[in-house]
Amino acid sequence: MNAPIPALYLLSFVVAVTASYIALILAGRVSRARRGQALAWLMGGGITMGTGIWGMHFMGMIAFYLPIAVSYSIRETVLSWVTAIALSLFALLLLKATRRGSRSLIAGGVIIGLGLVTMHYVAIEAITPGQGITYDPALFLVSVAVGIVGSIVALWLAFRLRGGVAWHSTLTRFSAAFIMGLAITGMQFTNMAASRFGAQPLDVLNDGLDHNWLTFSVAGFTMTILAFVLLLALIDMRSRRYANALSASLKTVHSKLAFLGTHDALTSLPNRLLLIKKIAKIIAANNTDKPLLAILHLNIDRLKTVNESLGRAVGDQLLNAFVLRISQKLNASDMLVRLSGDEFVVLRELADQSDAARLAENLMTLLRPPLYVPLHEVHLTASIGISTYPHDGDTAESLLARADMAMSHVKLHGRNNYQFFTPEMHERNRNRVNLESGLRPALRENEFRMYYQPKVDIQSGKIVGVEGLLRWQHPEYGLVPPTRFIPLAEESGLIVALGEWVLEAACRQSRLWQNRELMLDAAAGRPIPISVNLSAHQFLQRDLVDSTITILSRHGISTASIILELTEGSLMGNPEAAIDVLRELAHLGVRVSVDDFGTGYSSLSYLRRFPLSEIKIDRSFVQLLDSNQEDRAIVHTIVTLAHSLQLTVIAEGVAKIEQLRFLRQIGCDQYQGFLFSEPVPAGVITEMLARQQSTE
Repeated sequence: MNAPIPALYLLSFVVAVTASYIALILAGRVSRARRGQALAWLMGGGITMGTGIWGMHFMGMIAFYLPIAVSYSIRETVLSWVTAIALSLFALLLLKATRRGSRSLIAGGVIIGLGLVTMHYVAIEAITPGQGITYDPALFLVSVAVGIVGSIVALWLAFRLRGGVAWHSTLTRFSAAFIMGLAITGMQFTNMAASRFGAQPLDVLNDGLDHNWLTFSVAGFTMTILAFVLLLALIDMRSRRYANALSASLKTVHSKLAFLGTHDALTSLPNRLLLIKKIAKIIAANNTDKPLLAILHLNIDRLKTVNESLGRAVGDQLLNAFVLRISQKLNASDMLVRLSGDEFVVLRELADQSDAARLAENLMTLLRPPLYVPLHEVHLTASIGISTYPHDGDTAESLLARADMAMSHVKLHGRNNYQFFTPEMHERNRNRVNLESGLRPALRENEFRMYYQPKVDIQSGKIVGVEGLLRWQHPEYGLVPPTRFIPLAEESGLIVALGEWVLEAACRQSRLWQNRELMLDAAAGRPIPISVNLSAHQFLQRDLVDSTITILSRHGISTASIILELTEGSLMGNPEAAIDVLRELAHLGVRVSVDDFGTGYSSLSYLRRFPLSEIKIDRSFVQLLDSNQEDRAIVHTIVTLAHSLQLTVIAEGVAKIEQLRFLRQIGCDQYQGFLFSEPVPAGVITEMLARQQSTE
């Protein structure tokens, strides 16, 4: 006679909850997995769930008190197990196919509920002997209802939780599994309560499964399968969480990279790529002829000087402060873009063209107060170039290029202003590009020419030297003055090579004149000195002294044949280093002249320390000597100062006899200018020197 086993009641409930928990996990796996993986999860899940439900039912029946000694038929036992597996497969397939709560869940719940009831009664029929088993009709119907309702609830919970993988879903899933376990266990015990067993004692049949053996077998087999699959599911869950975390991390990195691809790293402003896309989008949406769009190209004046004097870190802080200040005057629809280190663009849709001018004026006004960064107060200005659509172009690139041309025009004409693009700027820019691209070929093809302007002694009227001036015989533009191509050579890094070419040409010409004995004093071997200009870049070269001596030696001329001319700016950029170079040149006998004196910011203390030979008064002071008393006073002061320092004084740009008379009156030593001769080729100077020498 069997006795009730309370422990098996609890074990069957635990199995029901565990099977339900695993079912909820597997429902998510099946719904999310790819085809091959989904099939594996489906088969494994069906077998596991079916075994769990079947095991729970059998343990519940075994735990239930029966008034007869029983065993179980192998055929019906296996059939009930297969039925449970089939129902589980159906449930998982239903969950995979169903996209939302619908009638299919109810229909599926009815089918599964009826199937579970059928499985239970097939399992009861496995009891041998089967005589004397009857069913209470009312409880039988209740058991069917419990099975259907429990199945619908289970499907609904599984559907709602099939995608949850976060930590809080684990607790929710366990709570749902607990409810499902109660429902399944309740159906099981309702089914058992509906069954009536006869009380006649019988022996256990030899062809069935022994009650005790089946108890341990079902419990062990079911728990082993459930534990194994639960372990696999948990391992898969952990792997999926890791994969999801890795995927989220990759998405974050990708998002950051995508942001950096379209934004500036320092200021977080949009960059050129995003600007071009925005302009193209606006242009595509408008096809009228009136101005609809303005591009304001801002260049921060002298930001490089700030970076060099205060440091790059302060410069970066200053840029962010600049952006914050500028943003105050922009509309929500405006776009502020950083193109490069000191270049920004403001994009604005216009009501009319004057709106762009007002914006530029507002931005310049906004920059008048100083910007404050830690420990520093900095004043900034900006040069602004403006282009408008469709007046100045119909593509993003053309509009940006023309705003840049307008900005460059502002920088060339004093900075701290704004300028609209004009067609003349495009032509000037085209010429500039042509000149810059032609510099290297011109040097290679020997297109440069040396012209010479006499330096005349004011008292005697004789030529006492010449200044070598570079010209470019351009195949398209003709004779190009140095003011047009020297700045381009400095920007392109060609100025040093060009300066060496000039020195070579001057030394070669000096050698030719000396060979013809065209000299200041042939008997004393005093050559006609040729002055050549050195750029600041060339003066800062470490090998300046060595290269100068090498070139002089190559042409076999003395250091007295050449005078090197430097501007005040070249000397005052780094005065201490300049003193060392000048002393070395003076030690070797190379004379140095300060060109355009009076236009820079020379310190008198440095001027006294520089080992110079002569200074040249800038033509801007000479032009009005015949009418401007202030210029007369300045020139007189310069001559007096230079003579006190034992320096020769040359006045540039003398074009009138009245200017020459004043210079002679104050004791100026030499002059250059159109009054005597404009710059001319070497052959003309040769004739002048020959005539002068023949009259002596």
